[in-house]
This record gives sequence, C-alpha cells and structure tokens, in this order.
Amino acid sequence: MKSSFYFLLCSLVILLILLSSGCELITDEPDQKRTFPYGTDLVINELYTLSPDKYYAFTWIELFNPTKKPIDWFSVAFPSEGFAVGSSGVAVQTFLDGQTWAVLNPGSSNETFHSVTYPHADTGYYAGYDGTKGIIKRVYRDNAGSLVSENLPSPTTRSINSINFLLQSKTGFLVGDRGVVMRSINRGINWTQQTGVQTTQNLHSLFQVDFANHIWACGDSGTVIRRISASLWEKQTIPITFASTVFRGVHFADDTGWVVGDNGTILRSGNGGTSWSAQTTGAPVTLRSVFSGYSTTTAFFFMQGRVWVCGDNGTIWRTDNNGVNWYPQNSTTTAQLNAIQFVDSLKGWAFGNNGTILNTTNGGEQWQSQTSNTSENLFASAFIFPPRSAVLSYYQLTMLAQKRHFFVDPVSGIVNFDFIVKTDTGIVNFLIRGDNSVPYQGFTIVNNDSTKFKDHFKLGPGSADIINYSIAYDTVIFSGAPQFIEPRNPILWSLLSSGEIRLEKRSGRFSFATGQVLGVETKVLDMIRYGNYRPSPDPFPNNEPLDFLPDGWSIARFANDAGNLPENQQSTIKSFYMTKDPIPGWFSQESKP
Repeated sequence: MKSSFYFLLCSLVILLILLSSGCELITDEPDQKRTFPYGTDLVINELYTLSPDKYYAFTWIELFNPTKKPIDWFSVAFPSEGFAVGSSGVAVQTFLDGQTWAVLNPGSSNETFHSVTYPHADTGYYAGYDGTKGIIKRVYRDNAGSLVSENLPSPTTRSINSINFLLQSKTGFLVGDRGVVMRSINRGINWTQQTGVQTTQNLHSLFQVDFANHIWACGDSGTVIRRISASLWEKQTIPITFASTVFRGVHFADDTGWVVGDNGTILRSGNGGTSWSAQTTGAPVTLRSVFSGYSTTTAFFFMQGRVWVCGDNGTIWRTDNNGVNWYPQNSTTTAQLNAIQFVDSLKGWAFGNNGTILNTTNGGEQWQSQTSNTSENLFASAFIFPPRSAVLSYYQLTMLAQKRHFFVDPVSGIVNFDFIVKTDTGIVNFLIRGDNSVPYQGFTIVNNDSTKFKDHFKLGPGSADIINYSIAYDTVIFSGAPQFIEPRNPILWSLLSSGEIRLEKRSGRFSFATGQVLGVETKVLDMIRYGNYRPSPDPFPNNEPLDFLPDGWSIARFANDAGNLPENQQSTIKSFYMTKDPIPGWFSQESKP
C-alpha cells in the first residue's frame, strides 16, 4: 500500500513538472488526407480543461467551420419583409427573408386576391374579386401591434386584377376586367373611374413609376395602355403579330419596360412604350410575371440590364443584357408560377399555385423551396422596399464556469484589472471577438491563458486562428440601436470539472426609423456536457453528458460528425469522445463506430 502511494505521488509530481515546463501534450501528427464532413454552421470541435479544482485553471475551446464558405463573427443583414396573396382569401407574410411565412387570412373563402401593394410598412391593400364584385381590403397594424383587416367600399362590380400605391402615398390606381381603370386620392376610401381609357379589354397588370404619366397597364387582345394625362389612357402600338396575345405582366424601370404573356411572349420598349420589339426565350409557355428592378433611383440595389420572367411549368428565365440573350433557370418545380419579385440583383422570390414559394440568393442560379404554410394558389406579391429594419447577428459561448470579478469603480465605471473582488461560479456569456472570419474548413481556438496554451500545445496542420481570451463578460445584453450589444462585468473565467458549454448565435432586429429593437432570437448551435452535468430544469433532456475529463485529455468531436442542433442531437456521448491526445487546429482522429 505504501509503495503504491509513493508511486502515485511521484507520478503526480512528474506530471506537474511536465505541465509547468511547457512539454507538448500531443503525441502523433494527424492524417492530413482526412476528409471533413459538411455542416450548416459553426460547431464545437474540441475542448480541453484543467479546471480550478485541479492543478491550475487552463482551458481552450476549439470551434470548427464545416460549411463551404467563411463565417464572420459579426454580421449585419437587411432581411426582406414580404407578402403574397391568392385564392380563398389567403395572405402570407414574412419578416425574415422567407425563413418563415405566416398565414394572415384577411379574407374569406369566397374571395380571390389578384394583387397586393404595401405603400407603408404597416399598411397594405389587397384587391381581387369575391364572385359578385371587386374587393379591396386595407390591412394594417393598430397601436397595439395587432393585425386589422377592413373592407373598403367596393368601387366596381368587376374583378380587380392589379392595384398599386407608390411608397408613402395616398394616391393609388387599379385595373380590372372590361377596361376598368380607377384612381383613389384618399388611401383607397373612394375610387373614381378614369376617363379616356382607350380599351374595354380585360386588364391584368398595372405598373406605375410616378404619380403622373409613367403608368402602364396590359391585358387581353394585345392591349398595352399608358396614362398620358388625367383624361387620357392611350393604347400603345405593338407589333401586329401580337394583336391577339393575352398580356399578363408589365414592369417598367424609368422608360425601359417589358410586357409578357401567352406563348412565351416578351415585348420590350426603351422609350416609355412608344415602340415595342419582340424578344424570345424559346419557351412557348404562358409567361405571367416580369420584374426589372434597375432604375436611376434603385441603381445601388440592382444591376442594369438584369430582368426575370416566370410562368407555367415552373418556367423562370433571366437576361443580363436587357433581353439580347435569355437563359433558363432551374426553378426545381413544375408548378404554375404567377409572380416574381426581387429586392436586389441577387435576392428574390417566385410565387405560384398550390402554395409554391421559391427563393434565390444568387440571382436565380439556384432556387430553393420555402414553406408557405398554405396550399392555396398565390397570385401576387409585394415586398417593402427599401428595407425598414436590419438584423445584427453574432456568436457567443455560454458556459458554466468559475468567475473572478474585477473591481469596478461605481462612479466612473473604470475597471481595476489588478484587483479581484470575489470569486464565484455561474453562467458566463461572452462574445467571440475574432479578428478574422472562420475560414472554410478552418478552426478558431479560444483560450483563457495564452502563455499556457503556447507552452503546452502545438497546432495541427489545419488553418487555425488563436484568440487569447482571458477576460470574458458576465452578461451580454441588448439595448437600443446603435448600441445594440453591450458587454458587462469583465471577469476572468475558467471551466469547471463538471459543466456545460453552448455555442449560440444571437440575432436582433431593429428599426432604422426609431432605433427600437423589434425582437431578439437566440439559437443554440451546439453543446457539450461533461462531468455528468445536467442543469435543472433541463431544456435538452436527451443530451446525455460525458463523464469527468481525465487530466491532460480533451473532448473531441467524431471526425464523421458535422454537428446537429441540440434539440435533434441525441446526446454529447453520440457526437464526442475523450482522447488522450489533444490536437488543437485539426479535426478529430476518430470516427463514429
């Protein structure tokens, strides 16, 4: 017994000497040919800790980027707010680029909305037909923020096919069946039929550039009309071969405009509609919508010459040179597409039958389906432009740790980093403030003692950024913009022998106009539990912890595990294992069995 005791004591002394002398703890070089798994966001890759109840406090946490692009620690985005309307009185809305669509249902089952416009961020107009008369609904948010829908007096017994109000305007126009063209100057309360409309054909689409004479509409039998004055909507001359074509969509940018319709028809005008020339995509399907975002006022957002059209059988075509050449885009659907709209040259949506919503973030090179939460046909869309809010996102580590608090002068707020006032245990939330983004298939290593990290470890061959992070923050709070993120209470931190680490992504949306924070979201991306730790209450009861970490060992992610959200992750045990050879700056050497 005595000899065993002395053997253990000697072993402990030798280990302490090795640790304090800077001996490297890794034993083997990793296999540099190893292939990495792919994931969707940052994950925790490895954890090493000598907790305060052991020889001395020392911790490093390695994060890995399993995606195919660099990831910034801090980002600002301008998410789009959009609406789509359709059959059975359905309307859907998104605040965050279509990540989620909420069904509003401002109408009733016997209504069909053909068009939607949002002249104000909190007020929109939906127009269509209820089977007996044209309908217009004003949808707005009251002082309590609740959605309110009200029927405006019906201006016509005919179907209303398109309605439009310019941004921040009380004046709007609508068009419909049998040559209906009407104007309102009091936010849609009253409408008057426009005189001098040179057609009795059904009009399907309306687009206005300004309040005066830059307003066009198109419809049946090759009809294109333009508002010339308050008393004249003049029929424009189109090529005779299109005299019987049904035109279903019109869009202008300054004096350059497009109409699209049956049999793949595309006409372009470069002089406000005085003359039109035919273009072809080679797709003889019905085209139902066209969008050209570039103008003198939107040049910051849109590329000149880029135009999209959509139609039946999932058809989407794009040109980058004003129609000299058109090329098809893979929409990934065969649904009838009724509306297409972009908020810049890269980010846009297409809407169609059976609740189809498609989104692209690269100008249409790839389209992804979004969940509309409805099976109704979606006929029209409107996006608030320019965006009225921004989303700030950042990453943070949230962990159970020992905290040593600095003295903070209560009057001046100056921190004395030489004086520790108390030591306790609690949750530490702090921003990850890397100088660089995390590179593709690269690593970032956060440590609480730069000297010990440098002395005890050498990096693997992977691309790694080292963040010496001895001082963290006890809390991170959101406040009004622009001081959106405010760290509080600087502390020294050390992981415990039993605890939990969460990698979180926090996002907050705030208004440009008021600076008000409109909402904050925290998403747990990854989690490690060790030392048999479980919180109470436990928000992730399926996440089983690992045992206590032996001295000199680390917790590493299996090489074939790219991470999963904690609510879907079976347990830490399923994604991580303990290894006696910590290797910061490289991926795990062991795969799931």
